[in-house]
Amino acid sequence: MVYRDIQILAEDSPAGAARAAVAGGLAAHWGGRLTGLFPKTGFPPDMLTAEGMGYLPPQTFQTMIDEQAQAIDQAAAKAQAVFEAAAKVAGVAAEWAQVETQGADLIERARCADLLVMAPTARTCLGGPVLTAASIAMANGGPVLVTPETAEISAVGQRVLIAWNGSREAARALRDAGPFLARAGEIHVLTIAHGSLDEGPHDQALRRRLEPYYAKTTFSRQSGQGGADSEILRRHVKALGADLVVMGLFGHARLREWVLGGVSQDLLVAPPAALLISH
Repeated sequence: MVYRDIQILAEDSPAGAARAAVAGGLAAHWGGRLTGLFPKTGFPPDMLTAEGMGYLPPQTFQTMIDEQAQAIDQAAAKAQAVFEAAAKVAGVAAEWAQVETQGADLIERARCADLLVMAPTARTCLGGPVLTAASIAMANGGPVLVTPETAEISAVGQRVLIAWNGSREAARALRDAGPFLARAGEIHVLTIAHGSLDEGPHDQALRRRLEPYYAKTTFSRQSGQGGADSEILRRHVKALGADLVVMGLFGHARLREWVLGGVSQDLLVAPPAALLISH
């Protein structure tokens, strides 16, 4: 298993350039192709009502639409230049597309990719809605690689930390992380126990699952009584120098919005390293 079709939400920013370089490097490693996606949006729906538009003359309304389209094209061109520069350096085949965020276009594209790369949150141009990695990961049915909002990131997946609790979400994330585990130099498995520190059946099953990587894998169990789980994970990321955290994404739908579990929410607000999330 490898990630041959990698998609990235492209941005014109230092962090966006670093993110594109990471995505390009991964595509080159696996011999894949890279697709840059630029999330765009039209007028907010409430502006298209009679109350929102007031009594604007038709020509004024058309001018506003044309100016909006021109501004989107200009913003997209800047993001495309950043994306294509990274693809050229990586030497990978690249495609480019603008995608609508008010419908299913973005999610449908993401569902067809092996891996989607994005920031913790991505705002569509011209003050459009904020796209969160959590909401996309919950909807697309595949792995999402979330990189921090920093230009300092250069490599992802050399030291991998697996956050393991035996849940179906953690198991799905582990399966999705297969390509990263195969190329990693080190793999560290952390279980935060809120009871006995003795290993259970799911821990033994995990050891069998990771047997192909056993020579480079360490296992650790730590009591969850020493603070919030997210803070324990952050400390381990720092101590190990981990550059990728593999974790299941916990959440449920409420009133059309995803309500995340505490650990998922805390880590996605300010990722301590790149996160591979899956639901």
